[in-house]
Amino acid sequence: MKRPETLILHLKKSLSFTTMLLVLAISGITGASAQVSIAPTQLFIHEKQGVGEIFLTNTSDTAQEITFDFQFGYPVSTEEGAISMVYDDSLTKERYGLEGRVRLFPSRVIIPPNWSQTIRVQVLPMNDRPDGVYWSRLLVASSAITPDADAQNSEGITTDINYVLEQNIPLFYRHGENSTGVRVTDIRTSVDESSNQIVVIPKLERTGNSPYLGTMHAKLFDATGELIEKKEVPAYFYFEDWRRLTFKKPEISEGSFRLDLEFQTRRRSISSGDIVKADDQVHTVQIFP
Repeated sequence: MKRPETLILHLKKSLSFTTMLLVLAISGITGASAQVSIAPTQLFIHEKQGVGEIFLTNTSDTAQEITFDFQFGYPVSTEEGAISMVYDDSLTKERYGLEGRVRLFPSRVIIPPNWSQTIRVQVLPMNDRPDGVYWSRLLVASSAITPDADAQNSEGITTDINYVLEQNIPLFYRHGENSTGVRVTDIRTSVDESSNQIVVIPKLERTGNSPYLGTMHAKLFDATGELIEKKEVPAYFYFEDWRRLTFKKPEISEGSFRLDLEFQTRRRSISSGDIVKADDQVHTVQIFP
C-alpha cells in the first residue's frame, strides 16, 4: 500500500506571521499533485537478479531535482477499518528491514522537463540472513530547478520558497525460499440497525516467512444459499491485521447468513512472477442477526 504525498516547505530567512499564513494558503494549492511520476508503484527484486529498475518521468515544464531515501514501514488496519503506516517498529525493522543494503544508480539526478530517467536499484547479497522477504520504502523527493523568485517587502525581508514533493513506494527483496499464507484467528459480526448493515471484522494472521499479498473475496449468502452481496478487496497482511467489511442487510430475511472469505495470492497490480504463492484458502462463518 502507498503513503500520501507530503509537502515540505524550505523557507530562507524569517517571515512575518502574516506572510507565513499566506505561504501556507498558497502551498495547499500549489502542492496538490506530484510533478514526477514513478513506475512501477511497487518494486520486487529477486535474489538471483539482485537489481531492479524504476522509471521516473518529469511531467512538468521545469527541470526537477530528484533525491532518494529509505524508510522502513508497513501498513496496519484497526478494528474500525482505519489504515495507517507503522514507521517506529525498531525490532521489526532490525529483522526485516533493508536499510544499509540498497544502492541506487544514480543516487541523485536532475530530470529535464517532459523527460524520463531510469534508476537502477541494487540490493546487496543477504547470505547472512534467514530466508524470507525483506522490505523498505523508497522515498522519492522532487523539487523544481527554477531561478529564485524573491519577494521583498518595505522592510527589506526576502523570501525564497522551494516546494519539495515526496512520494514513496514499497521495495521488496525475495531471499531464499519464500512461503506465505493467511489464517483467520477471530471474526466479529454485528448488525448496525441505524445503517441497516451487516458488519464483519475478521482478525487475520500471516503465516510463513513473507508478507501475504493478494486478494480477498467476501461473499454473503442468505439462509437459502442465495448470494446477497460480494466484495473484492486487496489483501496485504504483513503480520497480524484486521479487515472491516460491511454488507447491506436484506429488508426481508429469515434465519442466519453465511459468509465465505476466500484468499488468493493473485493481484492485478502485481506480476505473478513477483508475488509469493500460496494455496487458495476459504473460511466460512455463520452470522446470526
